[in-house]
Amino acid sequence: MTELKLSQCGCCHLAFLNELNFTETKIILQLDFWQLLSIDQHTLMQWPGLLKISMNSVNSTVIVDLEGLKQGQLSFQDLNINSFSTPPQSFIHGLGRSFVDHGYNIQVPPSVHLGASSSQAQVSSYFLDVVSYLDLSHNKLREIPDALSLLGNLTHLDISNNIITALPRSLLALEKIESFYVNRNNIIREGFVDLASFRNLKYVKFDLTNYPPLGSLPASLIFVTITLCDSQSHHVADIDWDIQISQQPHKYFDFVVRSLQGRTPGEVALSDSDMHAISPIILDLPWTQRPWKGNVISLLLSGNNLSVIPHDTSKLLHLQHLDLSRNKISFIPANIWKLSNLKCLDISFNRVQEISDEILFAKRLTTLFVQGNKLVELPQSISNLKMLEELCVFANDVDVSRTPNLFSMMDCKHLKVDIVNAVRCQKPPRYNESLLVHCYYQDVDVIVVSAKILFEHMVEISNISVSLQTNDKQQQLSLNLAGFGLTAYPSSVVSQLNVKAIDLSQNKIRAVPEQVCKLQKELNYLNLSDNSLKGLPLSIGHLQQLEQLILEYNQINQLPESIGVLQNLSVLKLTANCLREVPRSLSDMLGLKEIDLSNNSLESIPEMIGTLKNLTSLDISGNSLSILPSSICSCHSLETMKLSSNMLSQLPDTIDQLESLSLLQASMNILTVIPPSICSLKHLKTLDVSWNSITELPRNLGHLSSLTVLKVENNHLRELPESFTGLVNLTSLNVSSNSLKALPDEIFEFVKLTELHIADNQIDTLPNTICELQKLEYLSLENNKLTVLPNQFGQLEKLHHFGKAQIQGNPIEQPPIEVFEQGLEGVVAYFEELKLSKAIEVPRVKALLLGEVEAGKTSLCNAIRLGKSNLTDITDRTAGIEVHPARLQDSIQVLMHDFGGHRIYHLTHQFFFSTAALYLIVVDLKAFKESSFNAAVKYWLNVIKARIDSKPVLRIVATHIDLCESEEIKEKSEEIMKKMKQIEKIEVESLTKHLSDIDDALNRAGTPCSDWSHSLEGFDTQSLRKRRKFIEHLIDNRPIFPEFLDLVSCDLSLAGIKQLIENIVISCQDHRLFPRRILPKSWFELELAIKTLKQEGNLHYLSMDDVQKVAKEKANMTPTRLTRALKYLHDIGEIVHFSDSPKLSDFVFHKPQWLMDVFKLIYKPVERFDERFASVSDADFDDMVEDFSSRGIVSEQMIQCLWKQMNLSKPEESMLISKC
Repeated sequence: MTELKLSQCGCCHLAFLNELNFTETKIILQLDFWQLLSIDQHTLMQWPGLLKISMNSVNSTVIVDLEGLKQGQLSFQDLNINSFSTPPQSFIHGLGRSFVDHGYNIQVPPSVHLGASSSQAQVSSYFLDVVSYLDLSHNKLREIPDALSLLGNLTHLDISNNIITALPRSLLALEKIESFYVNRNNIIREGFVDLASFRNLKYVKFDLTNYPPLGSLPASLIFVTITLCDSQSHHVADIDWDIQISQQPHKYFDFVVRSLQGRTPGEVALSDSDMHAISPIILDLPWTQRPWKGNVISLLLSGNNLSVIPHDTSKLLHLQHLDLSRNKISFIPANIWKLSNLKCLDISFNRVQEISDEILFAKRLTTLFVQGNKLVELPQSISNLKMLEELCVFANDVDVSRTPNLFSMMDCKHLKVDIVNAVRCQKPPRYNESLLVHCYYQDVDVIVVSAKILFEHMVEISNISVSLQTNDKQQQLSLNLAGFGLTAYPSSVVSQLNVKAIDLSQNKIRAVPEQVCKLQKELNYLNLSDNSLKGLPLSIGHLQQLEQLILEYNQINQLPESIGVLQNLSVLKLTANCLREVPRSLSDMLGLKEIDLSNNSLESIPEMIGTLKNLTSLDISGNSLSILPSSICSCHSLETMKLSSNMLSQLPDTIDQLESLSLLQASMNILTVIPPSICSLKHLKTLDVSWNSITELPRNLGHLSSLTVLKVENNHLRELPESFTGLVNLTSLNVSSNSLKALPDEIFEFVKLTELHIADNQIDTLPNTICELQKLEYLSLENNKLTVLPNQFGQLEKLHHFGKAQIQGNPIEQPPIEVFEQGLEGVVAYFEELKLSKAIEVPRVKALLLGEVEAGKTSLCNAIRLGKSNLTDITDRTAGIEVHPARLQDSIQVLMHDFGGHRIYHLTHQFFFSTAALYLIVVDLKAFKESSFNAAVKYWLNVIKARIDSKPVLRIVATHIDLCESEEIKEKSEEIMKKMKQIEKIEVESLTKHLSDIDDALNRAGTPCSDWSHSLEGFDTQSLRKRRKFIEHLIDNRPIFPEFLDLVSCDLSLAGIKQLIENIVISCQDHRLFPRRILPKSWFELELAIKTLKQEGNLHYLSMDDVQKVAKEKANMTPTRLTRALKYLHDIGEIVHFSDSPKLSDFVFHKPQWLMDVFKLIYKPVERFDERFASVSDADFDDMVEDFSSRGIVSEQMIQCLWKQMNLSKPEESMLISKC
């Protein structure tokens, strides 16, 4: 170890240093910024290699003796800023230091510093030979001994800030001195020495008032600091300025008045000197003349009585900082703006009435303070100051809204204006969003916001402005400072205003401002929610008038007992904090009416809560409570009690004592029963016991005659009690996710019911009486066992948002699932049509062929539907999609959807996916390799699962087996099945693990501020429950995989095709996978008539007049009934009808394949040599490509070329092309 630093510590004894072994190593010991130090001599004696000791700010009063250290060993001794008055002799005697700093102590007597006598014989020769740096500043030295002159190698001597009255002439012997600081003493003129004798002097600091007139200074000087220590007794006008220093080649002069030290070479600080004018003699001081002309870069003249700016100020060509604040100046001459190096101008709090347009010449200006003047407008040219970073214009009569370009200065960082002006500004088209706007009220910086927030929250800031401007001292104000990103409260506003309500929510405040706690007689509302508070001060109890205290969404982990003093408090909100317990003093707050302690980490509620007789609302949900105190039922005024998301296993049996209770939430607990006494709560309107483990409801539940909302979803109910139908005032009922098998027929008695949730049960039939619920607006039926809906279902006329999502997961046959795509109107039309036409069963299934390019999809489609080999040439492969009907074994009709395998078509595949469909993944077995599994199979599995989450039926069809050996077929088939099973196993295990994590998170959800970290951290209990339900759904609705691959060849042998067809038929006949389709006979007759036109006619599409004619003749359908039938045929893919298009709605494309042929030509890759573009010039072709690639525009000429082979007529082109 060569260096040991123990900086910024507290009280410590360094005995542990005895354990450190430093024998030969040179040591640097640094003990800076300690509060107290105890160090013994023996410890340091163990370090013979001690080279440097630094003990700044140790505050020690006694320093140990280091007499035992070797001569000449310690070269650096820094004991600056201690408290000792008597250092040991060894710190001066016999040590060979070159650096000695004893500054900032109490007293350093000469006898201690240099021995008992001033003779050379008593001063160590090592000390005399080595010391080069000596700092004795900021002590209480009255004199300097002559013996100091014996330090022949001394180059730096600092004796400033003492009480020395005279310097010994013997100091002139210090020939090597380079830095000599004697300022801030009491040296009289007769007690000074001739500085010209110091031939090597470079830096000097002295007091001007005590310095005698001298003929010259050493030519070696490069920096002089002159201090006027007392401008009160030595007025500037009375100073003898006749000091002959102008002929010396000194480089810098630093002039200081009243201890205002110049920080920059050439600073002239004459502030607060009671001057009425600056005479030429002052501005003609030597530093304004050659060779120092231009050296002055800072001129401070604030706080005087100047009425004009001295004309000679313009001579200071290199002036950068000019402070003229707090004077009586009324005019800024133009030559000030022409100081080309001026960066900062402070002319605040004067009497200036205007700023001229010449300000644009101050191109380097970065800071401009003009607040507190009499300005009525700002020049527009001010916005041209590109380097301006800070502009302060408040406390004027300036209407900032008339200079909106102030907000457009992109490099400006701070704009300070009156809040009254800020709220008048209109949002400019372009502005600097990051510009910080400081809004002032009565010289107080009230709000600091970005320009973006200013313009977005103008209304809120206007409200603050109105509040601040009131002159009625008796009127109590409401101060809304929410959402402004404040880190501290503008305390000075509090001292000026009678604030009644303060909203500081949605900021970044870390502690309750003490200034707020001083508003003992005024404040009755305080909102500090959504900040970063971790606790409350004891002084919070001072707010005796406080009625509402809102502290939600912070990090408060404890409440002080003093909070119980707030007797007037009626509302206390502490949701989403880190509280683990409630203070006992809470029971003393007898005026409390509302308490919100939700989403904390509470494990118990004190029994004393029963003393709060006025409490009407209690929210303790989202904690870790396992039991409720019985005294809670003594709060007889309770109207609302929220207990959700805890670990409660039971509710108090005496809950019937809460006679005023109207809302009880106890969801997301571990309740197994509901106490029968709950049925006595005559005023109960809302009961929520969802997400528990309740197996039955109380027998007398129907006695709750006032109940309007009942939530019992996600329990273990198998049936509803007989008295259930007595809840005649119910408007919302949720019994989802139970094990109910039926609803009572008496459900029609719920005449006021508007919401009914019965999803995720085992209900197979709905009672017909459900159709009598005339006020029903929402109905969820998903994931039951329903096959049919009641015929009168259409009577539920007020039912909104009822469609496929509300019926999915049922083996619904009547109406078919496609009908629900049209919502309730489609269902109503379906049943109305059944009244006019009998129902028939239509066996039809949708099959989708998916796979890579050249996997053999089209050839397979041909083999299935034609029953013979019809191999597809590579040049005729599918572009986009083709749909072909196929009748299998005369019993099942399958609509074969043959998808193009090229990647450019993949994005559109998902639009044709549906739940009631068979997915055939086609794999070229000959080309298949282990490495190609992801592209050939896994990709398509993922696409299907991402789109269909309700048991999609899959088959894997391996083609080209005629090109494979039997062993190859076996190995590849087993490899594909093996990998599919592995994927499924991994995914199910992952979902199961996620389910376990959710359960773990639910168990910890009541401890929001615990140290537990997890991927689910931050989810509330309700979100976790919903997430769990979704994961369970994914597990229960896994894809239905085949037990084996279908092996086929599409060559002349058609090997495996017959077996594949049988397998498809078996799947289609399974009504659990593909429910039966019950249709009105008229819809089926219309479908057959259109199919006949498709096969026999030459038309590519039909006009609506033609379709209406066919519908009337073949199906006896009116135009009104026809609309719903066409929508159904469109949904199943039999026709294409754009009912929402004003232009195309008059046409029915009964040959969808023709329409697809037309549009797939647009997707077909285009090359320049394409014969379709033979008649197009190169320039026109390039323009077409450019329009499409850069702007997404397909010109009419390009479309006509692409469609050339379709031989479209002009009317057909006109119909299909929509011109802009």
